[in-house]
Amino acid sequence: SSTTAEDLPEASFAGQQRTFLNIEGERRGNEKDVGFL
Repeated sequence: SSTTAEDLPEASFAGQQRTFLNIEGERRGNEKDVGFL
């Protein structure tokens, strides 16, 4: 999904998150492993 304010020239959030697939066990859901900046 997207919003109207997602990619404004003064506020673009493109490329600020990384995705890791197939993470299992205790590491699953850990913000460090999901890649939030």
